[in-house]
Amino acid sequence: MTSSTPPRIKQRSLKRRIALITIGSSLATVLLVLLTAYQSLIKDFETLLTREQISASQTLAHAVNQQLERRVQALSSLAAVLTDGTRRLPPDQLRQILERQSGTKNLFSPGLTVFDENATAIAGDAHTTGRIGTNYRDRDYAQRLLKTHQPVISRPLIGRTTGVPQLVFMAPILSDDGVFLGGVGGSLDLSKQSVLPVNELAKRIDSERDNLQIIDSGNMVYVSGSHTGLHLEPLPEPGASRLVDAVLSGMPSGTEHDSHGNRQIFATAHLQRLGWLFVKTTPYEKALAPAWASFQRFFLWSLGGASLLVLFGLWLTRRALQPLNAMTERITHMADAPQTGARLPASRVHELQGLTRAFNALAHSREQKDQQIRAQRDRLELQFQQSGDGILTLDSDSLTILRLNRRMAEMTGYPPETLVGQKPHDSLFAEPTKLLAFLQHVEQDTGVQHAEFKLYDASGSAIEVEISATRLVFSSHAEIMLNLRDATERNMLAALKERFIATLSHELRTPLTAINGALKLLVSGTSGALPDTAQQMAELGLRNGLRLQTLIDDLLDFSKLAAGHMAITLSPCDLQTLLEETAQGNQPLAMNHDVALQLDACGPWLISADAVRLRQILDNFISNAIKASPPGGVVTLAAATQQNRVRISVTDQGKGIPDEFRPFVFQRFAQAETSPGGTTEGTGLGLAICKELAEQMHGTVGYRSQANQGACFWVELPFPETTTLPKPDEPGRQRCDDGVTQKVLSSAQSYPE
Repeated sequence: MTSSTPPRIKQRSLKRRIALITIGSSLATVLLVLLTAYQSLIKDFETLLTREQISASQTLAHAVNQQLERRVQALSSLAAVLTDGTRRLPPDQLRQILERQSGTKNLFSPGLTVFDENATAIAGDAHTTGRIGTNYRDRDYAQRLLKTHQPVISRPLIGRTTGVPQLVFMAPILSDDGVFLGGVGGSLDLSKQSVLPVNELAKRIDSERDNLQIIDSGNMVYVSGSHTGLHLEPLPEPGASRLVDAVLSGMPSGTEHDSHGNRQIFATAHLQRLGWLFVKTTPYEKALAPAWASFQRFFLWSLGGASLLVLFGLWLTRRALQPLNAMTERITHMADAPQTGARLPASRVHELQGLTRAFNALAHSREQKDQQIRAQRDRLELQFQQSGDGILTLDSDSLTILRLNRRMAEMTGYPPETLVGQKPHDSLFAEPTKLLAFLQHVEQDTGVQHAEFKLYDASGSAIEVEISATRLVFSSHAEIMLNLRDATERNMLAALKERFIATLSHELRTPLTAINGALKLLVSGTSGALPDTAQQMAELGLRNGLRLQTLIDDLLDFSKLAAGHMAITLSPCDLQTLLEETAQGNQPLAMNHDVALQLDACGPWLISADAVRLRQILDNFISNAIKASPPGGVVTLAAATQQNRVRISVTDQGKGIPDEFRPFVFQRFAQAETSPGGTTEGTGLGLAICKELAEQMHGTVGYRSQANQGACFWVELPFPETTTLPKPDEPGRQRCDDGVTQKVLSSAQSYPE
């Protein structure tokens, strides 16, 4: 019988196994802590450096802006002494004042210049006398001054002949009533005077580590220099420097490679006034050198700890787990019950110190962002409630009121809680259908929309308000914001102005009629022959008196039209007869300007119009056309039919209407220099009156024009309802544009010498 023995099991020391497990896990833990600490440390250094760079860039941009603002304030102070309160001072007095501005002139080179209300230089100091008479209206900065009446600074301009950069500063000259009287300006030669704060650059830039680049985004150049002036260098070609491409694409900060392939940490600040980008860069390796040194020290400490763990693995493992468990409990408690200022306590275990620092930094960053959000929310709420305009916010879908500010509650007289949830077009406004259509239009358009409505307050009184509306789109919903401004005072002032002009014009016309009558008697010789000199003076006075009477008549006509007091009587009129009388009546003016007045014949059509007022419109068109035509030119008066309307046109051979004036052709007090002599006469009300008269007769006015090819002004009126339109093949009924015989009224034919 054979005996069997169980196989011998290879025994291993449990202590050794535990030691190996402990040592392996300890080493893995050390490596994990080292990696986490390194990543957190690098991230912290990048974040801190980026914040430092952003702060430095913004500080430098602010310092440059202060340099610009100092010059703007100097010009604004100078502008205040260039007026007596109502008018701009005479050029000689302006020149004397400019010569005494030694302090202000030191801020600008080469000097100072005063402009009139049309941006024409009228006075300057000894350095700018050559600019007198030059008009700068086509410059962008001059247009902004004329439009805003606020101080302006041009973007950096590169001289076409000098190739040097320069800035132009302009400040408005205003009367005590705020009327724009002109401007004062000064230029700054950046090649001689710098706006860069050299001391601030030295303070903010570490020359051994950092680099500052200033990019002119408008001219695509680098800007560098000192207190004596600036220098320009071209930017690399697109794609040559990923760093420059990233900055120009709008990235505020980050890391990117420069044109040499070196990785850089950068941050930018934008000075919008000049279009400059301040870019502070730091080589990535130099920026992270302190972090790497700290990590090396931390690594050595961790290596020493790992050695101790190898010797005392079990004991250290047990002790290491205790603070880790305590930290876990602390983090869990902080997550369940967040408290401001709650932080993890410093750990005595090296492996946990990096985790503690990273977590505390994250908690601090989150608290700062929360504080910024709360501060921004409080600031917006304060602006909303203290706005001088009434503000309503509506739900974009239901158009119900979500919120309103205190001013809106004061305007309506309703408590805010009464209006919330209501629809504004149901109870607050006089024209609910019009308001609803306006809100629907705002829904479809992303821009700001403007309109005027009547708002009812709690007492039932109507208030005229001007509404500016825009649609705001948020992540979860959309709203419509309405800004309401009381327009009652503005409308009252406009009405008062119209009444004042009408009263003044009426009071002036009575004595002027007597003066012109007396002058006519003197010129005609009724009271006896006058000496030649006296005869010339009487004729001059009569011409200017008649011109002044025409201006006053224009003012009275426009005042009547604006007030709705102009009597318009519509009746059937013989168009052919009216056109012939109009051509004959304007023949003396055509002779005086050596211009031929041509009438294109048309059939005996009847139109629905007030003959006197239609004649007034045509006289204005013909007068303007004659004055705009060169000597020897032809002005054509014609008519043509289209459906149930007739268009009467006046065409000249002048220079045409300037492009920049076309939007203002039919606006009151608008005048363009279209005459061959470059001068303008009248009040600028003639075409505005024509437009109002045509609309009163259910007609329209318009024009077409091309540069150096003349202009054509037309008035379009309806036929009477009982009129049978002319047939194309009926004799004497052809349309005026069908090539019928023309009747020429030239000075040689009608008025032989």
